[in-house]
Amino acid sequence: MLSNSSTVTNSVGLAVPTREMNAALPGTLANQIYDNKSILNTLNYDSEWKTIPLYSGFEAYVSHQSPSCRKIGKFVEITGAVKNNSEITSESSVSFAKLQSEFRPSINFRTLCQGSESNKWLLTVLSNGEMMIERYGTTSFANIKAGSWFPFHATFITS
Repeated sequence: MLSNSSTVTNSVGLAVPTREMNAALPGTLANQIYDNKSILNTLNYDSEWKTIPLYSGFEAYVSHQSPSCRKIGKFVEITGAVKNNSEITSESSVSFAKLQSEFRPSINFRTLCQGSESNKWLLTVLSNGEMMIERYGTTSFANIKAGSWFPFHATFITS
């Protein structure tokens, strides 16, 4: 027989099984309820907005566009705008930040973004969290002038 400590009372006064009860009664309805609750907690997880720290040589383009990220369930949203403090040569791939482990994509992620003037750039977020500026230019690669605008907003799935 299970002790009274096998359940806890939830916010509406119902007895809810604890992990100990589930261990004692594997395969029961109580175990399924506990497992489903764990799944729902994972799906409903919300990290709130977190600042993405930038590498030396980069800063927020303007203060109200500071790079930030948020995780809800397994979905991560990244947004912001950065600028480079010095010129970057054409055909370079340059890292400007690294996401914390909980915000990293399951696989490498790429999306095309608008840059300064008519320039486009490829935002690459590697599965190790590295955020990179790549393939900057219009119809061919171009040197990136200091103070260029790199806005981004993307959503991807994480593990």
